[in-house]
Amino acid sequence: MAVWTTAYLIYGFEIPARDTSDVENALRPLTSDVKYLTAGPYDRDRLYLATASHAADLGTPITCDLNASPAQYAQWQAELDEALRALGLPPGPMPEWHLIANQD
Repeated sequence: MAVWTTAYLIYGFEIPARDTSDVENALRPLTSDVKYLTAGPYDRDRLYLATASHAADLGTPITCDLNASPAQYAQWQAELDEALRALGLPPGPMPEWHLIANQD
């Protein structure tokens, strides 16, 4: 069995586990760029909502521009809040940059 390792850098937060098709259906009508990510150690993925995201495969370095303006961060916060409401979840934690190691 092969194991693939990827690193994700996202701006957002973890949300309670749920069926990803429910997440897709809730996010589809929104006009924002909020997306979801399932990632984590092998067979122990967690579910995240994110606005900005970057991915790199093991051994493939990338450079990420993390210089967002205060207005951009405020817009991302509003988009994530809208996504939480669409999912029927209470207001979440303040979004942050997360570096997530993923194994598939």
